[in-house]
Order: sequence, then C-alpha cells, then structure tokens
Amino acid sequence: MIRNLPIQWLRVLFVLQLMLLVPGCEAPDANIVYFPKDAREEFAFALRRMKEPSLYEQTASQSFEQYRFLWLRSFDKPIAIRAFRDASGAKLRVVRLNCEGGVDGRIDYERVFNLTDEEWKKLLKALEHTSFWTMPTKESVFGLDGADWILEGRSAERYHCVVRWSPKSHGDERELNAYREACLYLLTLSKIEIPQNRIY
Repeated sequence: MIRNLPIQWLRVLFVLQLMLLVPGCEAPDANIVYFPKDAREEFAFALRRMKEPSLYEQTASQSFEQYRFLWLRSFDKPIAIRAFRDASGAKLRVVRLNCEGGVDGRIDYERVFNLTDEEWKKLLKALEHTSFWTMPTKESVFGLDGADWILEGRSAERYHCVVRWSPKSHGDERELNAYREACLYLLTLSKIEIPQNRIY
C-alpha cells in the first residue's frame, strides 16, 4: 500500500532504534557525508558498513566516473553495486550485508571484477534512457514495506542521486520502468542471482 511521508519517517525511526539495540551497530561516521541534504542521509549506515566510498564527496579532480545502485529491501539482505571507470578501464564492486535492512552491518559477500567496454556503454545508455541526470531526487510515494532503490552517479563535477520506493509498484503511472531497468542491469552485471519473487 502506498503511504505518505510520515510513514517513511516511522520506518527510519524503527531502523535507528534497532541499531541501538544490536551490539556492534554503531551509527555511520558523521565525518563522511554520503548524500546531499535533499536525499536521505540515513541510507549512509548501509554504505558505511559496506565500506563503500562517498560519491557525493568525491572531488572533481578525481578521474573516476562512478554509478552505484543501493538496494535496501525490507525482508532481504542489502546490496550495493558500484560500476566505476578510470584510465585503467571499467570495474564493478558488489557487496552484500548479512542482515535484512542493514542493521547488523557485516559483509557476507564481496566481489570486484572487470567490465567490458560493451557492458560499460550499455550501462551509460540505460542511464541515458531513464534521463537519470535530470530526474528529481525523490518523490512523494513511499510504502510501509517494500524496497528503496537508490541510484547515484558521479561524473567529473556532476553528482546526482535518485531515490525511489519499489518502482514496480504503479511503475507505469510513476514513469519508472526505465529507471527500474537501469538498476536491474547493474544487478545483472553483479552476477548475483535473485529470485523473481525477491525483486520488489
């Protein structure tokens, strides 16, 4: 069921309370800023535990071009997939935590491997098709259960972040089919096999 903004913050408070109850679950390092103010900084706890860098704080002088899909599902393990390219070529890092919602915060799967030029170009085309760089960062649609699909991009001085809740829900109405396909392409590149009934 689609909910409004107050429900979203109830979810956030619930997760933060669990973090305080579970031993070894420290809050994300306050010195690392993962998202701009118009996004949701509370997603940082998952990236912190995944030992992921901040794309938001990456300086323009760095030659990396990077795109990251952070997938936070209510009933499944959090996954982050980051494709990046520098002078040596394109690579992909995939990391998964061992507890649903990212509460426990321990890595149980991590892999880094090379991407082909064709795979990198296909990713850029998928992002172009979804008009990633001009999409609003967030929308007013949220749910009590489901998943947050967070897609970030950094290219030279440009940084952008898009946050969507379960894009398959009313996907046509919300015009999120292309966005969902771009995220799922990163999932395909990660080689992690996810049953269809766990994609939400």
